[in-house]
Amino acid sequence: MQVVRFNKQNLALICALASVLYFLLHAKTQHIELEYVVDEKAILVWEHVADFNNMMALNPTIVDFDIIEDKGNYKNWQYTVHYTEHLSNFPSIKNKAVGFYTVRPDGSDFLIESTHKTCFYNLYCLSSASEFRFRMRGASQTTCLEKIDFQCPYLFTKICTSEAMHQRAMIRDKLIQFFKENANQA
Repeated sequence: MQVVRFNKQNLALICALASVLYFLLHAKTQHIELEYVVDEKAILVWEHVADFNNMMALNPTIVDFDIIEDKGNYKNWQYTVHYTEHLSNFPSIKNKAVGFYTVRPDGSDFLIESTHKTCFYNLYCLSSASEFRFRMRGASQTTCLEKIDFQCPYLFTKICTSEAMHQRAMIRDKLIQFFKENANQA
């Protein structure tokens, strides 16, 4: 009789641990949208953001990158990049990611679409997708519209959302500053 009880306790413990792990690691998709204005023509803002060489300046959490594939033309440019970044709130935590980008005009707008697979310690991977649209506003301004869907473990939803918003704010601020400085030099 003792053996049966021991097995039931072990089974209950295993089920409890599995439930906790599921709760900690189950990915939930989050959605954010941002809109802001940059004082420059849409094509120039789009070209600047589309060039991943500029991303380390726009997003300082990216520490290195390697473009592994690049194809297409102005109407449909595609590239794949491997990059390493750290979390802004926890700089010692680094993750590796692969991003697939499609850069193209879309009617009178300009568009960057991307999907990413981000892995923490090559053990736990999450997906995200982004649509970054650049639209002329008047003669010399650009409305930047970004829609992002990203996965995050349910328990860390606030941290993930904070990280995503922090990175987007850095990109926005540095993009606005870049074109402001270029306008002052002209």
